[in-house]
Amino acid sequence: MVFDIEIGLNEYRFGFHGGEEEASNLLAELVRDGVRVLEFREKPVDLEEAFFQLTRGEVA
Repeated sequence: MVFDIEIGLNEYRFGFHGGEEEASNLLAELVRDGVRVLEFREKPVDLEEAFFQLTRGEVA
């Protein structure tokens, strides 16, 4: 599932929930739809971002 899409001048950034097979399928679909892909990679998650993802930003 794709979420939080950001469209820049020469790039798209988005969140993605899925495994390697789903990511591969997404890339194939983008190319099939005519999107010229130069780079397709996972952004490393830092500790703070991982915490917010796990807690959804809610602290007890």
